[in-house]
Amino acid sequence: NYEPLLECEWILMTTANQIINLNITRLDIEGPNPNDTQLCPYDSLKIYDGVSRMSTLLGEFCGSTVPLAMIVSSSSMMLVTFTSDSFNNVSHSGFRATIT
Repeated sequence: NYEPLLECEWILMTTANQIINLNITRLDIEGPNPNDTQLCPYDSLKIYDGVSRMSTLLGEFCGSTVPLAMIVSSSSMMLVTFTSDSFNNVSHSGFRATIT
């Protein structure tokens, strides 16, 4: 189970002229609020097509529905971020992903 107030970043890099394939295999993150217009207002996993949060957002995930499609970068770099809010009233285990 993950802690509240997390701010994690992973920069994924491969050799030049290669791409990164990220496959989310397990997802257990605090889900969306049906009364909120924001996709993941509490805890979220975000994948960017580059090394900064200014790069194109490839996907934002929360809840327990694993995306069916592989997330593919357009270059040799990808940024993965995970944030959790200050509340930890429900136990969640986080996520698992594989990279090729």
